[in-house]
Amino acid sequence: MESFLLPLEYSSKLSNEVIPGAAKSVSELRVMRKILRVLFCISLLSIVLQPFAHSEESGSPQKILIVVEGSSSLKNAAVGEGRQLAALLGHFNTATTLKGVQDYKFGELDHFDYIFYIGFEVRNAVPTK
Repeated sequence: MESFLLPLEYSSKLSNEVIPGAAKSVSELRVMRKILRVLFCISLLSIVLQPFAHSEESGSPQKILIVVEGSSSLKNAAVGEGRQLAALLGHFNTATTLKGVQDYKFGELDHFDYIFYIGFEVRNAVPTK
């Protein structure tokens, strides 16, 4: 197998060349990644929220339970996230209830159409009962 080295001045010219149609810098690639992430999140939300869009036609609101880790105290960071989700779902024909896991009682899931769980800590597992 034969190998060769390019002269230093020639190899540096190659590395500075811009390929037509390609991104010109790393910052442009980062911006493109962010745009793709936002588009992915929007498409994912549109898929997840599709059932709620049809509920407006039926007239009766979809009942949604948002369960957050810990208590229902406003000092709990997960409650803030739950309130944001409730505000987002409020654009559709929904009736949301926000509860902390500590305030949840067994069997309440049966009274709701959809259930969301918001948790941040690994030690706070999703309740099984």
